[in-house]
Amino acid sequence: MSERHTRKYRLGKIPEMGSRPRYRGELHYGFTVGFALLIGCWSISRLDHPSWMDLWVIPLIIIYANFVEYFVHRIPLHRRIPGLGVLYERHGIQHHRYFTDRDISIISPLQMYYVLFPAVAIVFFIPLAAGPVSFLIGHLFGPNVGWLALLASAGYFAWYETFHLANHLPMSHSVHRVPGLSALCKYHRLHHHPAYSKQYNFNVTFPLADWIFGTLKKE
Repeated sequence: MSERHTRKYRLGKIPEMGSRPRYRGELHYGFTVGFALLIGCWSISRLDHPSWMDLWVIPLIIIYANFVEYFVHRIPLHRRIPGLGVLYERHGIQHHRYFTDRDISIISPLQMYYVLFPAVAIVFFIPLAAGPVSFLIGHLFGPNVGWLALLASAGYFAWYETFHLANHLPMSHSVHRVPGLSALCKYHRLHHHPAYSKQYNFNVTFPLADWIFGTLKKE
C-alpha cells in the first residue's frame, strides 16, 4: 500500500475514533495486562509449598506459548478463516493498514486501539485457551505444576501485549533503551512491510518459532 493510501486510511479512521469519546488507550492497556496479572496473582495464591522441581513447567509453557503466538499470528490474524473473520479484519486489515513499515509509531493514546487486542480477547486467551491446558498439566503432574502453568500463560500474555505496544512506540521513547528491544522492533517493522506481512516475523516476544520455521527475516 502506498504512503498516500495509508494517510488516507488513517484520516478516515479519525472520525471513527471520535465516535469513541470515552476510549482511553492507557485504560485499555491497563485492563488487558492488569487482568492477566490478576490471573497470575491468583495462581500464586493457590500454590501450596511448591518445590524447585515444579518450576520446569514455566520454560515449557513459555516455549509452547511462543508457538501458539506464532501460529495464531500467521494463520487467523493474516488469513480469513471461516468463523474467525473478525480477527483477520482487526489485525490483517485494520492494524496493518494503519501501521506500515514507513509509519509504525503511535503518536496518540487513541491509536493504541489499533495495537492492543480487544479487551474481550483476554477472556479467550487465558481462561478458555490457557485454562484447559493448565488444568490438564495439573491433573497429570500435580496442582502446583498446574497453577505455575497458568501463571506462566498469564505472564506471557502480559509480556506479548507490552512488547507489541513497545514496538509501536516512537524510537525516541525511553523504552527503546531496554537491551535487545531495538532489534525486536526492527523485526516487527519488517513484518509491517506490505510485501512481508504474510511471510515473515510472526513472533513478537522472541523469534524462536520464526527461526525454527524459517520465517525470520532480519533485513
